Amino acid sequence: MKKIILYSILILSLLFSVIFVNILYMRTDLKYNEYKNKLSLLQQKNKNNHKNTNTSTRYNNIIHIVSKYDGEIKEFKNTNKNINAIININVNGNYIQKFLDELKEEKALYRINSITLDNKNYNLDNSIIEINAEFVSNDL
Repeated sequence: MKKIILYSILILSLLFSVIFVNILYMRTDLKYNEYKNKLSLLQQKNKNNHKNTNTSTRYNNIIHIVSKYDGEIKEFKNTNKNINAIININVNGNYIQKFLDELKEEKALYRINSITLDNKNYNLDNSIIEINAEFVSNDL
């Protein structure tokens, strides 16, 4: 009789220990899934922020070029990973070649689609260069 009581107590204790371990496992699994979801949400936000940072950096590069040469931006178009921009820049005739050389050295410049010299007064001292170009960041 004592053996039966001892075995039943042992079986009940094993049963309670299995239930207890199972409950602990479920809690840790729930915490793990919760942290995993939070981490994936943070990574997604970080990706979106990173994309926005690259885009704003590219826009800042274009604005820097325009302000460096006292120009104006006529149009911005966002195409794929590139930004298509049309820029008007007032250039003295003596500095046209220097300006074009400096423009080729710009890291943000991807491709020049067209360059137009607007010289209505036939005076090279006061010319306007219209540039249709694509700009991209090297970070992409």
